[in-house]
Amino acid sequence: MATLAQAAPLSGAGPRATAISRKLRAAAMQGNQSRIKLLLTTLLEHPARRSDEWLPYQLGVLEEFSMTLHTLAFVDELTGLFNRRGFMRSATRQLAQLRACGHRALLFYADVDNLKQTNDTLGHQAGDALLRETAAVLRGSFRACDAMGRLGGDEFAVLAADQSPEDGTLIIERVAEAVAACNGARQDAPLSLSVGYVQYAPTDPRPLAELLRAADSVMYGRKLSKLLVMDPELRCRPTV
Repeated sequence: MATLAQAAPLSGAGPRATAISRKLRAAAMQGNQSRIKLLLTTLLEHPARRSDEWLPYQLGVLEEFSMTLHTLAFVDELTGLFNRRGFMRSATRQLAQLRACGHRALLFYADVDNLKQTNDTLGHQAGDALLRETAAVLRGSFRACDAMGRLGGDEFAVLAADQSPEDGTLIIERVAEAVAACNGARQDAPLSLSVGYVQYAPTDPRPLAELLRAADSVMYGRKLSKLLVMDPELRCRPTV
């Protein structure tokens, strides 16, 4: 299918089509259904609609609009990772493939420590920065083929295929190193994560929702161990 960049030039139509594409994306981001309907009507009822040369522009705009809707449906706007819907969709597919091939995996559950405190004391921009840094840490610690998502709020999950519990220890170490490197460059609130993981085995094919609950429980245990530290300075120290 032709995109706007690939379509043949049409006098006076190209810039307008590109403008419509930008406006459609903005309307979709805002959830403005009446604006979307008006823009689509403008596009499809353009005076040049009978021209065969106009069709590639219409198709290009519609393709970009479809990609925008897909992004909004499955990608977290703040971090660029999957949102909950996108992660559940991708991870469920991967688990089905792992079960069919007899392969194992690790499911990680991560939580940003003290995010509410950061939002309350330094503002939501500082909290959003921690969430974006968390996404960067996860991208740097896992493989591009691993399903990574922000489940909501301060919670993240990663499904890493073909990994053993021994690999999980190494991954946790990589995450800790990435957090330390991140904090070395930060000027405001330090990043601290609590991370837990569980194994998926084809001999015990638990559904994704059950794996998430189990990994969340392990993560919470690690977070609780930090909260039980008596020394306030040690309790607040950024760690994994």
